Amino acid sequence: MTNSSARWSLDLRLATEAAIKDWSTLPLGDGHCFKHVSAGFGTIDFAALMRGDLRMIIRDTDQVLVFANADELIAAGWALD
Repeated sequence: MTNSSARWSLDLRLATEAAIKDWSTLPLGDGHCFKHVSAGFGTIDFAALMRGDLRMIIRDTDQVLVFANADELIAAGWALD
């Protein structure tokens, strides 16, 4: 799911990194939605984010992606939705 030629804006990438590293900035609810430059949408459970567990569930397929950190998630083309 990596597309090295497609990128989100710098502002969105920085906002995504900040939200993952400081989960208190995320809205209330069960999780937060992310979008991919070409592969749809996914969610990460809020409780998992609090533990530093970046386990994303892709909305249409229920595929699970696991990222080591915010930089890896962003480099793979994901950003806050």
